[in-house]
Amino acid sequence: MKNIFWLVLTVLGVQSSMGQSLSGTRGLVRIPTADMYPDKTFSIGATYTPNGYFRRTYGALQGQIVDSPGSNTFITLNILPYLEVMFRYTHELDNRVNPNTSYFPDRMFTARLRLLEEKDYWPNITVGVQDLSAAFDLTCKGCSNFSAFYFVATKHFEARDFRLGVTLGNASDFMDLQARDYRGTFWGGSLSHKNLENIELVLDYDTRMMNAAVRGYFWDKLHLMVGLLDLNKVTGVIAYRYTL
Repeated sequence: MKNIFWLVLTVLGVQSSMGQSLSGTRGLVRIPTADMYPDKTFSIGATYTPNGYFRRTYGALQGQIVDSPGSNTFITLNILPYLEVMFRYTHELDNRVNPNTSYFPDRMFTARLRLLEEKDYWPNITVGVQDLSAAFDLTCKGCSNFSAFYFVATKHFEARDFRLGVTLGNASDFMDLQARDYRGTFWGGSLSHKNLENIELVLDYDTRMMNAAVRGYFWDKLHLMVGLLDLNKVTGVIAYRYTL
């Protein structure tokens, strides 16, 4: 399976992103891109992380990979052409929320600001902060599970009948908030053809593993993605997108 994905992406190249990543923001499979939706674009959706790839968000095993699947449910809004905000609720699917388990799902606010808009000779450049409440001491930093501070650049191209683009970014700590979701250099891209412009092949490296997926955007509203985390286990996203 790994060889198939590598062959497809090597032959066809990479392209720009049309949908939400597993993180909930606009991106590829797991990583963010520097692209922004138009002003007043509203998205709501859910993702699936398979067992063996979900990190526990509480208790003695907080931050460790556990043998349980998980899901992100998110609401994302572009309140300006260059500003995206998101609220995300991350739940370990095999755990019940009740006093006996002392378990409560992770909640996180994210903001992304586009610093530079793409032109002929330079890319979109965006800065993002995941878990704003922890970054600014509104919640405890030790409770943060998916924090990261990153810069990311995305450039789009056209080659014959293909739409192409590449994304490159770097994630690090933010002041004294540790980067837990990404740390270091991440990259990726996607590919679509003019005859199937709403279908994309996507691939990324999220600083830990390679991920690949196929996704589509239907009826100008519905975003679907099915892929492989670590080119190994099935993952997915479903989201509804609307311009207010």
